Amino acid sequence: MIETNRQYLDFDPAKYWRQVKVPVLVVYGELDTQVAVKESQLIINRALTEAQNRDHTVLVFPKANHILLEADRGCPDESARLSRIVPGYFHTLITWVLRRVR
Repeated sequence: MIETNRQYLDFDPAKYWRQVKVPVLVVYGELDTQVAVKESQLIINRALTEAQNRDHTVLVFPKANHILLEADRGCPDESARLSRIVPGYFHTLITWVLRRVR
């Protein structure tokens, strides 16, 4: 268990993001309490720029939690009562994909 946790803590996602050459859409919820959104955005943007990936989009949806449900606080304990995907999410996904496959 301790070794698994150590591997998780030592994991460097930037190493892998620097290898990505295909279009990328990264979405976050503004109220995500499970991911450090601002820090993660910086890491991913920097790594994709270093990879010379010219087609990457990183978006943060307001009032969304970790799983992009519309939330008040973003805490996992409120997830059971949430049922609505944050407005604009599906439209964003569809629009982003269609602009790249036509």
